[in-house]
Parts: sequence; structure tokens; C-alpha cells
Amino acid sequence: MASPGSTAVPHKRQRVRKACVPCRERKRKCNGKSPCEMCVAYGYVCHYIDSRVPSASPQVQQVGETSPDTESRPFVLPGIHRNEQPQPINTQNVTSQNIVDPTKSRYTIQHSAVAFPRCLGLELRSTNPPRLHSFAWHCGIRPEENPNSHALLSDLVTKEEYYRISKVYFSVVHPIFDVVNPEQLAKNVEKYWDGDVKTLEYGAVIAGVIALGSFFMGSLGHPREMDIVQYAKGILDDPTFSRIPTVEQVSAWVLRTIYLRATSRPHVAWLASCVTIHLSEAIGLHHEIDREDIAISNNVPPKRTTVVSEHTRRLFWCAWSINTILSYDYGRSSVTLNRITCKPVKETDGNFTAHLVALAHLIPQDSVNANAAQLLQALAAVHESPNAHPFLSLTKGDICLSLYRRLRLLNHILDKMLFTNN
Repeated sequence: MASPGSTAVPHKRQRVRKACVPCRERKRKCNGKSPCEMCVAYGYVCHYIDSRVPSASPQVQQVGETSPDTESRPFVLPGIHRNEQPQPINTQNVTSQNIVDPTKSRYTIQHSAVAFPRCLGLELRSTNPPRLHSFAWHCGIRPEENPNSHALLSDLVTKEEYYRISKVYFSVVHPIFDVVNPEQLAKNVEKYWDGDVKTLEYGAVIAGVIALGSFFMGSLGHPREMDIVQYAKGILDDPTFSRIPTVEQVSAWVLRTIYLRATSRPHVAWLASCVTIHLSEAIGLHHEIDREDIAISNNVPPKRTTVVSEHTRRLFWCAWSINTILSYDYGRSSVTLNRITCKPVKETDGNFTAHLVALAHLIPQDSVNANAAQLLQALAAVHESPNAHPFLSLTKGDICLSLYRRLRLLNHILDKMLFTNN
């Protein structure tokens, strides 16, 4: 039996002699594998040099050199020479665009605490850059909120009642606020009533459709309409779902905002519209995703069909229009996004979402400092816009009253004949 003092000393020296270049330069313990455990953990490019090179003076080859110098020099990052300030490495495709994580539908800007570690790893050409993560944001001192308990929507309304009520929704609400994909909704309705737990989050969308359809049915609406509204609110407030924003959440919040605008105080509807815009920004609906840098391992953007892209555009512009019109009417600030690259929605027969968005764009952007001339110009533009749908005529009147109130406070008297119909 070997004595205790003759165990692993030669073996340790052998591993040191076989250490890879990154471990030797950083004076870290290397296990001699390819790649070694240390390089895998820290995202280094694991490689070994010829054993004939002296181990006491590791060399780092400069970019563009064909052979290592005989002169010993301190370690420098690739592309950085001594006596020079560090310069970014090939950052044109890394930091010139913002970042979208398709696995979580998350959009962020490159200098945020969530995205910067990954951007830095990509800049330094790490083979394993950090993932999008809120490093040092949540300290783990307290556990996160537990999920809420929910009664099943199927306990409040039957599938047959849903189909009856949804017909009213698609005939009254959908032509103006095209925020729900009818085909996707039909598939998820069947899955939801079959007990598919994966569609629980989509239950807020289904409940929103039922609530609005019931509201516009008047006295023939569902007797448990308020319970259905509370069910949707409970899903939207559930931390299990709200931690990761999705397109479905934005759709459900738009439906909730419309319902609150028709049934509750303006402050509540305005708050809901602001939440909707913030969620839209969180998942990047305000941008054309194919123009953004996709922060995934292979940097391949997800495939988005024309139908999906057009649906997300309609969803964003509906949310934006509602927030803009509500804020202007209520005298509150609308949510301002830094940059919007989302393409305009297309006009289609029987759909008036594009007309609603056009009306919202006529509202002066600087609602606080707009002068009388700007207000009069906007008033004339709104007045001349087409009355393509009764709801659009109602919205035109709402915006005109908002403009008139501001003109009245500027002591401007309108000419009664100016807007008289011919």
C-alpha cells in the first residue's frame, strides 16, 4: 500500500505542465481537458500551445501576427496593443442594435443591466457569452411572490355560451380593435375547454372577448360578466404570468382597457392603457423584429410569417392609439417610446383599425405646448377624416372636443361656419 505522503504530487505537476493558455495566463487551475472545465465555465477559448514553448513566459499573439514574439510582454486582449486605449472589437453588429430574446419574447436595450453582460461577452468574442439575465438585480433576499389561485373560466361560462357571445364581439369590437387573431383564438378555446393547462394564460384573452361581447349585448349579456372580468384581471396580475410578458398579455390588456373605458372611471382606463404600452415595449412590439439584433446563441432570428407580423403590428398600433386618445381626452401624459419602427397597418375590407390609428396620429404630439394654430390644424384634419364607421365618428367627436377645450383655454373663439357640412 502506498504511504499517505506519496499520493498526488507528481500528478498535480503533470496537469500544470499541460494547462491551456487561458488558464496559464489567468493563473487558474486547469484539468488538462479540451476544452477544460475552467474555460467552459468562464467562456474562454480553450487552446494549448506546443510543449516546446517555455511555460514560464506564456505568449499572446497579437492580431495579424504570424508567429509569437521572443520578447516577453504582459497579457493584452486581442486587438489591443500596449500603450493604447482599449477599442471595441467588431461592435457594428453587436451594439448598433437592440436585443430581442425570442425564448421569452423579451426586448431590451443594449446598455441595460439585463443586456450589457451579454453585449460585453459578444464584444470580447466569448464562446459562451452570458445569457440575458438581471444579474445582481434580484438579490434573493426574499422569495418571489407565489402564484395566485384561479377558478376555471369554464366554471363561469360554457363553451356554447362563449361561441354565442363571441359573435357579438367579432361583429362590434373586432372591426375597430383588431387585437385578437381569430384563428389562434379558435384553437385555444378548444384547448382551454379540453383542460390544456398551457392555455391558462390565454384564458385572460378569452375572458376579455366574453366580457366585451357580453357588454355589447346589453340586457342579454352573461349574468356572471363581472366574475369573468375579475377572472381576466386575476390572470393578468398573477406573478407567474406577469414575470414574462407575452403578446397574449398585451392583447388581454387591450381588451381590459376597452372594457374599462366603457364601464369605469377614466383614471382606471388610462392606467390600463399605460400598462399595455409598457408591456408592448417589454416584448418589442414597437419595433420590426427583423431589424433588431437577436440575442441567442446562434444569432439566427426567429421565422415570422407575414400574418404574424401584421397581427403584431395591428396589436401595437391599437394599443398605442388607445393610450394616445385616452391620455389626450383625460389630460394625462401618454407613454412616450424612444423610437418606433413598427410599420403601419394595412387597410383591409371590413376592418377599420387603420382609420383609428390615423385619427390618433392627428393629435398634436406636444399636447402641452401646442398653440392655437396647431390645434386648429388638427381640428380641421380630424373633421375632414372619413366617417368610415359609427365608432370612428364617435371617436372624431371625442378628439374634437378635446381640441376645443384646449382652444377655449387659449381664449380662441371658433368660427361656427368653419366646420359646417356642405
